[in-house]
Amino acid sequence: DKPPMLVGVPDNVTVSCSSVPLAAPVTAIDNCEGQVSVTLTEVDNVVKGCGTIIRTWSVVDKCNNEATAQQVITVTDNVPPVITLPDGPLTMDCFDPATLNAWLNTAGATDGCSGQVSVTTNYNLPEDNCNEAIEVTFTAVDGCGNTATAVKSFTVDDKVPPVIACPQNLAVTAEPGQCTTSVTITEPVVTDNCSATASIT
Repeated sequence: DKPPMLVGVPDNVTVSCSSVPLAAPVTAIDNCEGQVSVTLTEVDNVVKGCGTIIRTWSVVDKCNNEATAQQVITVTDNVPPVITLPDGPLTMDCFDPATLNAWLNTAGATDGCSGQVSVTTNYNLPEDNCNEAIEVTFTAVDGCGNTATAVKSFTVDDKVPPVIACPQNLAVTAEPGQCTTSVTITEPVVTDNCSATASIT
């Protein structure tokens, strides 16, 4: 008695994550028993859109003659994720990390195979708060290593002038017979919404 013959075993294929074929209806013919039942086992090693699926068909006749056949499906993802940038422009009087991070965190990325993808950002800190546009690079990498980048800028522009708190007006009286006297003048106090210090001239 010869081993059964498996019929209809598909060839190995490479497909995208959205095009994985259904298991083929493989049958088996035995020279003594005619058609015999086939067992299918599947090992899925696909992670976030790439990897392999191994399908193995096996059959055993009543004389313990065994036949097996295998199909390897290679699943690939060559499409980068899509980045959604933050809505609207961001302009700050003074550079504020909390405000910036809230704006940056509205960015996101989706991928056809990996689903939601995390986004990282890269930018230089502003040198000052004087009408400076800062370019931010957003990067997303999916589970198969495909990378997408996008760019958007925020602006730091301090248009609020400093505030000077001057000392009170002084009226002094010289000593009798004197035309001059010494006066101590308190330095004015300057505050600014962005700068820790401001010069006085």
